[in-house]
Amino acid sequence: VIERLLERGAVFEISEKQKRRFIPLPPDELIAVHRTQVDATLQELREGLNSIALSKDLSFIRTIHDYALLINKARRIIESAATTLLVSTWQKEMEQLRSSLLAAEKRNVQIAIVHFGKTAETIGKTYVHPIENTIFEEKGGQGLIVAADSKEVLFAKTSRDGTTEGIHSMSEGFVAMAEDFIHHDVYILKILRRFDKSLLEVYGENYWKLRDIFKDEELC
Repeated sequence: VIERLLERGAVFEISEKQKRRFIPLPPDELIAVHRTQVDATLQELREGLNSIALSKDLSFIRTIHDYALLINKARRIIESAATTLLVSTWQKEMEQLRSSLLAAEKRNVQIAIVHFGKTAETIGKTYVHPIENTIFEEKGGQGLIVAADSKEVLFAKTSRDGTTEGIHSMSEGFVAMAEDFIHHDVYILKILRRFDKSLLEVYGENYWKLRDIFKDEELC
């Protein structure tokens, strides 16, 4: 047992009148030694895994069904962003991602957010979607999209019954599709903000004529 403790650096030996004595390291010193060893091991692991990841095909699609894991992944994507963040979210997810988004804003990451429901958020450029209740009814739940640097995306839906289905990918095609989805939402919201009264007169409450993609009609 003593030999194993010596190997692990938990005790040190002193000689006293031709006798061997073993003294434990002070707790703070023992923790510092182990922290250094763990940090060195993790750094080697990080470098090794990164070298493998760089050589791998990143056109994968990973599914996530646990809500806590989904939010954690969204935070990690936001925290890794270097240049741009495109986000489509509802209030529940916004509350959990706010601190990460604020930190990204402080790093001068350009941020555009489509927010379903009323909000006073001013992170990046926030566009409030005006018909969140109708969208919720149509989709049967709430969605979340987080796209970073045109390289990585998380696309998810939480249903009324609480089930979660998320997709994480670094596939160029999938990332482009998600970013285009947010781009077009922003385009529409900019138009609605400027021409809301006229559009309601033409397409009706909640723009129901506009949203019927199988017909191209206006109010009489």
